[in-house]
Amino acid sequence: MALFLLAQKNFSSTTVRRVLKQTVTADKLNQLNEKLLKKLNKRPDTDIAEYTNPTNEIQRERINPDFTTVQFKFNPERVGLRKDYDLSEVAAESQHAVVPHVDEYDRKRVATIYQPSSRACQDTPQIDWGKYWVVSWEPRQFYKSPLMHYGTATNDPFGKHEVKFNTLKSAINMCRDQGFGVDIIMPRHRFHSRQAYIDNFNWKGDPKKEEIDDD
Repeated sequence: MALFLLAQKNFSSTTVRRVLKQTVTADKLNQLNEKLLKKLNKRPDTDIAEYTNPTNEIQRERINPDFTTVQFKFNPERVGLRKDYDLSEVAAESQHAVVPHVDEYDRKRVATIYQPSSRACQDTPQIDWGKYWVVSWEPRQFYKSPLMHYGTATNDPFGKHEVKFNTLKSAINMCRDQGFGVDIIMPRHRFHSRQAYIDNFNWKGDPKKEEIDDD
């Protein structure tokens, strides 16, 4: 017997229940196959599977939809799909666009490339700490108030900007194309030992003199 995919939006529960109660022949079953395929507008090899059933009944099977071919709610050809910027090593091999309005004084600056460390507090946990590289510049021409002694303004275009990259190679290539010097700060990963209260009692003290002599 053929297996019908009746769990579709085009069929109501009463229709499915009525079809399941019917005892159909092979000819009627083939006719029903053609009607369903015309209504679903799909290929027979993907929607109907042949099974041997000793009780001669119509069977149903729940099939999870393939999310790669799922129907979009909008027209992707007209609207377009959102795509993240490719900051991998493949994009790093391409030529970066040089900013035209930056003078030569700013092009000879030294950029710092580092990996951000995780925060000590736990109020805003972030999973991707230490998985990307940040390019930042030290601010210049900072105006400090003579009264309060804190910075209020700057005309530095790279003063408070940070650029994130997925790999170190892509960050270095961007700085090389723009004419910036590179100061790389390699990360230092701490060794986190177990910090439990019971671990304080695992150390039994220095070995006794008898134990040293036995060894």
